[in-house]
Amino acid sequence: KIFIMEYHFAFARTALKYGLRILNKSNKKNRILIPNYICEDIIKPIKINNLEHVYYELDNNFEPIWNTIENNLTKDVKFILMVHYFGRNQNIEKFLKISNKHNLFLIEDNAHGYGGTYKNKMLGEFGNLSISSPRKLYNIYSGGILKLNNNINKKLDISSLKEFVPSKKNFIK
Repeated sequence: KIFIMEYHFAFARTALKYGLRILNKSNKKNRILIPNYICEDIIKPIKINNLEHVYYELDNNFEPIWNTIENNLTKDVKFILMVHYFGRNQNIEKFLKISNKHNLFLIEDNAHGYGGTYKNKMLGEFGNLSISSPRKLYNIYSGGILKLNNNINKKLDISSLKEFVPSKKNFIK
């Protein structure tokens, strides 16, 4: 069984920022492969963590065109982002195979799939790191989740984080 460390943030993009900070300890400009259809909120945490993003292509069903991933694998690619679009799981086995074969960290974007399952396992528990956004499914103001599986063996340094306290107006909203 995989042990998952879970941290809660106001937004999934903030969770991604801190998750990538844990994984990207290199001073080199590493790269992350991301799909060419992606929310712009994903780009900022990538740049903040000194990563360069490289796009891989998707087909009309939001499935990767796998040879565009293979064609972009260079020695400076250290991460690959798998997005469960609209809560529908990707080809998890294929992503795991590629990430294992090329020694990549698999980042699982489960922002729209919170609570979903695949083969009796929760979406968001397959990658080395995952983000989820329950606020997109429930009528709540904020909510982002970072999950780290046990092969990361690092804890998030939360000493510099401040508690998120919404204004009264936003709390009532």
